[in-house]
Amino acid sequence: MFLTTVKLHGLPAKRKEIILTLQELAKRMKSVSGCSKADLYQDVLDKNKLYFLEECPIGPGLEQDTKSEFAAVLRGMQSLLAESVEIIQAKII
Repeated sequence: MFLTTVKLHGLPAKRKEIILTLQELAKRMKSVSGCSKADLYQDVLDKNKLYFLEECPIGPGLEQDTKSEFAAVLRGMQSLLAESVEIIQAKII
């Protein structure tokens, strides 16, 4: 199982748009790629910092369709963010 965490720091005025986009992406990732978890979390100290957490049976680079879509969504969101996206990938042991 593989875990991917994406940290996003959105612009306050674009927060709702970011959340709606990522919630829709989470639904798609769960249904298409077989991910057991694809959820969005909000930082407790800064509501504009969001964490997208994905747990999938296939490692990074092997989920071609969903990873391509995910990367495209992140690229399209760059203008909505205050900072660059941070992505952490790990294998669950």
